Amino acid sequence: MNQHYRPATRLTALAAAMFGAGAISLAASPDAAAQPAESGAASAGRLDEVVVTARRREESLQQVPIAVSAFDGEQLSRAGMNDLSSLTGRVPSFTFQEAQSNKQDLFLRGIGTSRLDAAVVDPSIGMFQDEVYIGRRGTAQPPLFDLARVEVLRGPQGTLWGRNVVGGAIGMVTARPEFDRSGGIQVRAGVSDGHFRSAIYGAEGFVTGGITDRIAGRAAVYMNSHGGYSRNVRPDPTPTSSGNQRLANQDMLALRGSLLFDITQDIEFNLVADFSRDSSDGACRHAVQNPNTAPGAAAGSGLLPENVRDCDTPYRQFTDRDTAGLTGRLEWNLDQISLTWLSALRHGDSVDFMSQSGTSSPPSLTDSLVSLDENYRGLTQELRVSSDYDTRFNYTAGLYYLRERTNSSHTNLATSFANTGPGSLGDILDGEWEYTQRGVSYNQGVFAELYFDLSDTVQLTLGGRYTRDRKTFYNAAECLDFGPPGSILCVAPLGVAEDEFSVRVDDTWNEFTPKVALDWQVTDEALLYVSATRGFKGGGWQSKPENEVAARAGYDPETAWNYEVGAKSDLLDGRLRLNVAAFYTDFSDLQVEVLDDELLVLVVDNAAEATIRGLEVEANWFATEYLSLWLSGSLLDTEYEDFGANTGNTLQFTSEEMVSAGFDWEFPLANGGVIDWRMEYRWQGTKYWNPENTLSESPIGLVDGRLAYRPDQGNWEVALWGRNLTDTTYRVGVIPFIGDVFSRYAAPRSFGVQFNASF
Repeated sequence: MNQHYRPATRLTALAAAMFGAGAISLAASPDAAAQPAESGAASAGRLDEVVVTARRREESLQQVPIAVSAFDGEQLSRAGMNDLSSLTGRVPSFTFQEAQSNKQDLFLRGIGTSRLDAAVVDPSIGMFQDEVYIGRRGTAQPPLFDLARVEVLRGPQGTLWGRNVVGGAIGMVTARPEFDRSGGIQVRAGVSDGHFRSAIYGAEGFVTGGITDRIAGRAAVYMNSHGGYSRNVRPDPTPTSSGNQRLANQDMLALRGSLLFDITQDIEFNLVADFSRDSSDGACRHAVQNPNTAPGAAAGSGLLPENVRDCDTPYRQFTDRDTAGLTGRLEWNLDQISLTWLSALRHGDSVDFMSQSGTSSPPSLTDSLVSLDENYRGLTQELRVSSDYDTRFNYTAGLYYLRERTNSSHTNLATSFANTGPGSLGDILDGEWEYTQRGVSYNQGVFAELYFDLSDTVQLTLGGRYTRDRKTFYNAAECLDFGPPGSILCVAPLGVAEDEFSVRVDDTWNEFTPKVALDWQVTDEALLYVSATRGFKGGGWQSKPENEVAARAGYDPETAWNYEVGAKSDLLDGRLRLNVAAFYTDFSDLQVEVLDDELLVLVVDNAAEATIRGLEVEANWFATEYLSLWLSGSLLDTEYEDFGANTGNTLQFTSEEMVSAGFDWEFPLANGGVIDWRMEYRWQGTKYWNPENTLSESPIGLVDGRLAYRPDQGNWEVALWGRNLTDTTYRVGVIPFIGDVFSRYAAPRSFGVQFNASF
């Protein structure tokens, strides 16, 4: 293992020379897992050590030569983070969009995948629960609850992480069963304070303990419900219509149970089963005028109420989603070698009925009801061996297998006509068609990372993964005839009934993704590293092609090289943690979603190249026994290269400037209790919604807060909390169409009370 001899003062000078005062001033978020005083750092007088498994072995965060942010379970609870979108601003370079109710599209360092409609499309950001890959956003994605931690790895992870991870990885680690009996509960209630007030309430809890001398169990439950903060303002003339329907509401229930079998002193088996059910009346799509079109050229904007949380549609919307998983993990320690076998099944079902435009026709030019149905099954098998030799050489290597099956359908129904009835422009725009898809993906890999201690303080990492990615895709398009007599069935995107098709295509891609890294443990508290890694994402086919020729064409895989230099340091006798990463990413054949103006659909195209340059900083300062401060930020320079008219434009869905800052301040009381005050501010700069850079979101700033009381005696806490306290209005997803931008807006200000207790 590395030994460290250099004095800390040398790192301070070296960091200043490398990054300059400008980099330090940008500074960083709670490297998240660098825990503030609330997590016990006050008793030690310095920041706690954070243990992560970013390299598939337990290591200190400060000794891992990868840009990683980590949040423990207590931090997730106190910050109110119960879904992945809540990481926005808290993790450098992390953004998301949510154009559909059942899908969150994640982006790290400018890289992500928008709307996973086709049954074989891969996300650029890999998501894992207990190291098990979750391939479909929303459909198979469980909520965040009862977790030991969340780890966010930025940049390509092409060696140890399963599947094709080209942009980064998010790892959710569930809390393990313990033999000592304990438990906890949280109850919360509040209101959202937007156009009208809606109730928020929820609860979660866990119990754990020994069942026998060698078996421990854990059970956890999560419930969350909130009323809709948007609404359909249309009067309700019929029992089945949507008049006065509250939208953007949620009712969720999630369960998890796990058993830990201590088979022998060296063998243990962990079995985890989880289930969640999520339902909503859907979201409000509010059409706003596209700033690049002339007034009056839009399909629906200007016809809706002024309030962006109102829509006017004749359709009753809803979203339902079920997820389930079963994971088995066997660990066998053989002296200085450990074997890990991972076997898992993931399941997801979702259905989404939504209004295309958020208003009706007439008077709008277009309106239709869209139905999205998806069923997902994933099977994972992984066998891994890791060494822990008391020598200069160690390794992690293994075999990986993933089989995914996704069945989906996308149906467009129109029940009204714009202005002039059958044959009108609105009739053509609405259309009635259905795409039915079945996709099967096989991903097989062999991987290894080798670690060589070149000296007591310098380590070389060499890694590689050989991936075989095979996909089979069935896509059938059909014109429907549910409209009134005389309607045109499907002009866009499918054309006419003669263009109906049914195709089956398949392809296989083989790729080697290497990694090389060199790290120098300058002192016990300071690490410098440089690395080069390659990532890969497989190709695929269009979700809604116009004919059989386009259905067979498809698009190519994308690859990326990432070059990075970073520093991790604990300064001021362990009271200040400062981590910095500077990187350059070079993409080839980047997969980009673009709007086909003729077919009126979004298609995936390969940008010839794209480059991303960035600087990320994360810092935590345990300023006093009672005060912790954190700051996080990222500065990106992204550019499409050789991408037609978009050459030179900024990558979509990503803010080039982001910063988050906050504090946690404890006030001791005379009776021995504590008042704990936490505030956080998150800001992100302008981001573009499309590669053309014609649609953008203005900079936004969000303020969250929490004020809690903890008694001197007793394991309980009561807190007041507030999110988006300035009631900032901003969009989380857009779809441009016929002069409109159909927009989804984020939740308004909310506040409430929360009670926590442990036993």
